[in-house]
Amino acid sequence: MITFYLLQGVIWLWYLEWYTTNRLPEPYNKPWTWRQRAYHGLLWPLSIGTWVLGLIAVIFGDDDEDDTSVSYTHLTLPTTPY
Repeated sequence: MITFYLLQGVIWLWYLEWYTTNRLPEPYNKPWTWRQRAYHGLLWPLSIGTWVLGLIAVIFGDDDEDDTSVSYTHLTLPTTPY
């Protein structure tokens, strides 16, 4: 069972590293570090989940082409007295 889990992680890692280093423009196409490989290889369900959520947002609801403008106005920080 763990072998199957790790095999899926290696397949996802191989594809994601190949895509990001060969298909993305500068400055995003940098070589990966071992820390990035470990994260995407071992925690691949989180990595794939993030990718799927981004894909769904682009396909179904993200009409704003400027993805750099993120609004955090709905977030409030808790206040603690000193």
